[in-house]
Amino acid sequence: DMIFPVAHTLHYPDPVPVAHPEATDPEFWPALEFEKVDEERFPGFRLCRQAMAAGGTAPAILNAANEVAVDAFLKDLIAFCEIPDLIERALDTEIQNTNDLEELIQADEQTRMALSDFLAAQSRSKK
Repeated sequence: DMIFPVAHTLHYPDPVPVAHPEATDPEFWPALEFEKVDEERFPGFRLCRQAMAAGGTAPAILNAANEVAVDAFLKDLIAFCEIPDLIERALDTEIQNTNDLEELIQADEQTRMALSDFLAAQSRSKK
């Protein structure tokens, strides 16, 4: 049911006027059902789980790679189905076991540069 997301969009940045307070109370919402995710069909989910399990710089690398890959898709440089491949390529680098902000930022920047260079090289080879 898209009523609330659409209403939120139409009223943004103001709050959505709610005629029935129970509509915002999760206790009155229909039951949610979750199924096991088919990680073969949704490889991005698998990659996120792997990055979470690895910890350290892996989540920062995943995020940077995802942003570069989605940008490349939006610019018609890659197909949608290639997004997980680029993310996986980035995650194949050495993961540092750190929570230091500077090191996480450096991992982000290095990932963006490495994937941008890779995409540029691929683009040149297609011409």
